[in-house]
Amino acid sequence: MFPLAVSLEQLAVAGFAFDAADRIVSWNPAAAELYGLTPDEAVGQSVLLFIPHEATADYQRAVEVVHQKGRWHGELRTMSIDYTQRIVETAWASVEAVDGRQLVVALHTDVTDRQKRLREDRRTAALKAVRSVGREVGATPGVPPLIVDQLRLVTEWEDLSLLQGNGRGVLVAGTDRLTLELVRQLLVGHDYVVFVADNLFDGAEALRRFRDGIRAAVLDFPDANAGVVLQGVRPQLPVVLLTPSVTGTELLETLSLAIAEEELHPV
Repeated sequence: MFPLAVSLEQLAVAGFAFDAADRIVSWNPAAAELYGLTPDEAVGQSVLLFIPHEATADYQRAVEVVHQKGRWHGELRTMSIDYTQRIVETAWASVEAVDGRQLVVALHTDVTDRQKRLREDRRTAALKAVRSVGREVGATPGVPPLIVDQLRLVTEWEDLSLLQGNGRGVLVAGTDRLTLELVRQLLVGHDYVVFVADNLFDGAEALRRFRDGIRAAVLDFPDANAGVVLQGVRPQLPVVLLTPSVTGTELLETLSLAIAEEELHPV
């Protein structure tokens, strides 16, 4: 046991504590600076006030882990009182306060700028790769020109909110970035909302978060069982496998039929 308020006050990093009902019981000055509420204003509020709706499930999973294992460390999307969203690196621990209550002490470090730089580096590398390949195939008959300014190989999670309730969300996943971008442009041009993933893990994560918004998947992986992995996340997900000979028209027709079939037999 330790004097919670005194310990948190001494920290330069944003720190607070909350109880089993998600109610804030302690809030240090650094947390006030990060989230925009003074300690007097924050104490008694729900932690969920600072969690965007789309990150609620992540928060709840973190709470489950800290209650089961006593600690949790990872990144979490949060927001300040003015709705500015942030990415914070967190360290949570379950502690017993001096009054005997079981609390979670949370330390948050704002890493939003660092993550933005990492995403920008990845995006720059992706653009460079596509431009390099584009120079080789740009004159090939039947290959549409690349619109590199619209490249979305590194997709922000915020963009996934477009999938909610749209009814035309499609996951496009594969390893060849040029193919991914060409397919994305084709589908966007026919009013599909597209999430692009260059690995199966990100594709499965998108499907898990927005399973009702993604109606089908277009896959370009050497492993023919990639579709089975996604169907493990969402059973009966319509999966269209790209082949070297498929044309854009054939892909659109196959995708349209797959979505229509899913509408007849919803999960």
